[in-house]
Amino acid sequence: MRKVKKYFISCVTVLGVMVVAWRGRTGEAKTISVSKLEQVIQENASYNAMIYDESEKLVEEIQTDGDILKYTYDDQGRISTISENENIVENITYGSNGFEIFVSLEDGTECYYSSSESITKSCSLKATRAKKYKKDTIKIGKKKYNMNCLISNKQFKNWKSLNRKKIQSFLEKKKSILAKPVKIYEYSMEQGWVKYIKTIEVSEYISRYCKKYKVNPKLVLSTIQKESGLVKEKSGLSYLDERFAQAMGCGVTDAGTFETFERFDVQIKNGIKILRHHYNNAPKKFPYCFKNINYGKKREDGLYNSYVWVDNRATYSLYKYTPHTLDVYLYEQSGTISGGNLLLLQVKNLLFKKW
Repeated sequence: MRKVKKYFISCVTVLGVMVVAWRGRTGEAKTISVSKLEQVIQENASYNAMIYDESEKLVEEIQTDGDILKYTYDDQGRISTISENENIVENITYGSNGFEIFVSLEDGTECYYSSSESITKSCSLKATRAKKYKKDTIKIGKKKYNMNCLISNKQFKNWKSLNRKKIQSFLEKKKSILAKPVKIYEYSMEQGWVKYIKTIEVSEYISRYCKKYKVNPKLVLSTIQKESGLVKEKSGLSYLDERFAQAMGCGVTDAGTFETFERFDVQIKNGIKILRHHYNNAPKKFPYCFKNINYGKKREDGLYNSYVWVDNRATYSLYKYTPHTLDVYLYEQSGTISGGNLLLLQVKNLLFKKW
């Protein structure tokens, strides 16, 4: 679960001269200038676009809601700046040891993160079992959230809860930009144009891989909203931003970097696959205790602990996927009680009445 925006960037010179080569049988232009592609999407709003350079780094996102995000990297291939509609919204620099990360936001806010402290990889989580434990419930207003049992095993495996048609209808009802296809392009620095690679129909991708791995589509949609805010823009959780590059949080670290440069379709496919992998590899006996949750921190006010007990395979999988009950840094910086798997429960209740 992220604390700061996790976007990727690449230095690209956008040429204003239209370069259109030939069209395939589908009518899709095989090559086109970036500026022309931006114009086409902004005028028609019929699909979103992700542009990668020849080394698989993300260059630009063009979204049907009018946002254009551009990215640059430093000489080591790490995030450097993020521009949104031609305005730089983040400058990111790194300490000499490679772990310290400094983020300057558009509003002047300065943030510091230590990736060695904040990143808790699933393979490093130490866990033990016990017969008795104290229930971990977080109360916000009149609502109580059970952090020991996020969802049931039956809910996790209910891959028939939404078919492709219902997923598409849901996205359209929420006015999600995912209701429109996402097209992938490759940018040629030498020739200054982008080449069409493939089209991703989001509802089809979600339906296909939920069926393959037997994972509830509602869980996938909730995870997408938790990680990237792509399902519902005005969710009431204002710190979420729409980003295709981190759709399901695969390869995205708390420090704001990708471990690998993955395309949007890979985000969906791998996110669902990983959720099922963790479910299949859950322990046979519960309750089960994860240690080093919440970045290994513990507060005296009792809001969160550095550990959490889980009651079933589904909850085990979700904590392996996002090893936090809530976002510690979000709470410390703004007083907002959300983030982590608490945010997943909040999003789940926001999007769906039944699972």
